[in-house]
Amino acid sequence: ADASAAAVTRRRPGRPRGEEKDARDSNTTRAMTAPSLTLEIFLYFGKLWDVAFWFLSFLVMCWKGYNLPYPDDAYETEFALLFVYLLIEPARLFLGSKGNKTLTNGPLYASLVLAAYVLFMHVYYVAGQTFITRCDYAINSISLAFVCAQSFLALAQAVEVSRTR
Repeated sequence: ADASAAAVTRRRPGRPRGEEKDARDSNTTRAMTAPSLTLEIFLYFGKLWDVAFWFLSFLVMCWKGYNLPYPDDAYETEFALLFVYLLIEPARLFLGSKGNKTLTNGPLYASLVLAAYVLFMHVYYVAGQTFITRCDYAINSISLAFVCAQSFLALAQAVEVSRTR
């Protein structure tokens, strides 16, 4: 009788005697998802890259405005997009990180919505600008790779969070 009772109730080492757990209850607990370390790493290094990207883009835009013959209002529009990026990108990265750490879908999906504008901006700077330098092409291609990877990982995390709820 003692052997069968020991099989049903097991006590973990270090746990007080009154807190035994029934072995039959262990399969009723649901698996919890964890924050994505890969997403958090991409968001962290994306923040660092964004600082370098913005300063490089700012310097390239200043050089282009001084040395190249832009049509009316084209330079101002392209320069203004750089400052709109400065407002949207930190919010996108913050929402992605918050959604990942708190395992909530709302901030992850909001981050994906903001990623759509950021992707549009990088594609515009690679393919639609009035003057595209090699530097523009290189830094925007790197940024596109970061944003695509972050968006894919954020979407995968949002799906995983939805599945466990």
